[in-house]
Amino acid sequence: MTAPRLIGIFGTGRNSSTLLTRLLDGIDGVYVHPVESNFLCAMNDLALLPVVRRRTIQNAVDAPLRRLHRRIPMRRLMSFYDQHCREIEQDYIPLVAPIELGEPARERVRVRSDCTPAEFVPFFLGAIAQWVEKDRPAGAAMFKSIETPYIGDYERLFPDMRFIHIIRDPVEVWASSKRSLVSYKKLPPWYLGSDNLRTTMARRWLPHARAILARRGAPNHFTVRYEDLVKDPGDTIRGICDWLGVAPPEAPDTQTMLGGRHPRAMPDNPSQRGVATPRRAVADLHASHAFEEVVTPRERDLIVHLAYPLARELGYFETLSPPDPRQLWRAWRSVDEWDFRHVAGGFARCKALASLIRRRAYVWRCCHRWRSAGGVAP
Repeated sequence: MTAPRLIGIFGTGRNSSTLLTRLLDGIDGVYVHPVESNFLCAMNDLALLPVVRRRTIQNAVDAPLRRLHRRIPMRRLMSFYDQHCREIEQDYIPLVAPIELGEPARERVRVRSDCTPAEFVPFFLGAIAQWVEKDRPAGAAMFKSIETPYIGDYERLFPDMRFIHIIRDPVEVWASSKRSLVSYKKLPPWYLGSDNLRTTMARRWLPHARAILARRGAPNHFTVRYEDLVKDPGDTIRGICDWLGVAPPEAPDTQTMLGGRHPRAMPDNPSQRGVATPRRAVADLHASHAFEEVVTPRERDLIVHLAYPLARELGYFETLSPPDPRQLWRAWRSVDEWDFRHVAGGFARCKALASLIRRRAYVWRCCHRWRSAGGVAP
């Protein structure tokens, strides 16, 4: 089996990387993997542990990956990555059936006893491509990931890989993430790696913004702003396809799955219950469905403070000024309703209190760095 070339879509979560993936689905010669992928972080865990840590699964890590050179038993790899096969079987194939399948991916990958991460990713994606698109040979495989702190590791392991980055206004990223976690899933403020806001910004958005700006103009990197994608999806998808050197899908403004197939139904939008995911990109889904406003003024000010220089370079915050760090710190010294939302029981309240303390310590360090730098925002 010839390993396909890799194309990675990188985003922070809650920035429409799923929409972008489905709009690019159906390109001739490119298998588009529908499942959110955690490759390098998870395999760094599996090189040492029999399971992947919860924080890794939640993309709440940013420590260096030091075990990517090791060979990992295929049995251990598939104990984690078989979930991709199950998700395709349970969530995607029923939506586009009937579909003629090839040899199961599980059988193809078991011919090897072990793999390094550099060997496994194209091998695994190629096996799934031949399973679900057996009549459409794929020379390339596209996947999406939230592993934004590790763009450099992907470049090192896969020198010929192409990178598509999708970025969104960080305040809106947090708003969508908070609605999804708190309003939709009823999860506590410490769910994502001990503090949801810190994980969203420090371990996802900020590393991604830095990576994008450091590679501005690099031939293997293409950046899409969420706002431009939903405003004119057809033109955006055609631009990406021109960059890839491939013909665009037949309907570049319509979401498809598993090789250009139109699903019978779309899943609910995870930002708010009862809101169906539209088949076409919508410029302002928030306004059209009256989404709950969940971002507090102090959260907004903290995000602007953290992201201001990077966001300005990416075309955001053009009419905003950075908040005064002294006032920002004063605003965060009190407790509000969100600090203990969906927290029940003594153990959960202790974890919520620890999250509250960690977030305040994070805010204090950010404001202190501003003063130490002579009034220049970090």
